Amino acid sequence: MRRLITTLAVAALAIGFAGVSEAKAPQCKDASGKFIKCPEVAATPTARCRDKTTKKFAKCSAANTEPVPAAASTPAASTASPKPIPAASPKPTPKP
Repeated sequence: MRRLITTLAVAALAIGFAGVSEAKAPQCKDASGKFIKCPEVAATPTARCRDKTTKKFAKCSAANTEPVPAAASTPAASTASPKPIPAASPKPTPKP
């Protein structure tokens, strides 16, 4: 009986460790079968909502909420055209 329990315990550990080896990171291969560095997966931004009246963050499923506007990554360009940079005049060469 003791031998049966020991055998079952060893078998359970072997099955457990077999599952762990499958859980490691996948190895990426290119079209020719060579191993390459796997591309990084970009995290998807989560939607954020706020209450319309208090402007505090709230769950998007709640009533009276609106999505938070995305922050502008660059400042808005002005409508006026920029001033052209004057060309530098060449230095006069001294005459001997």
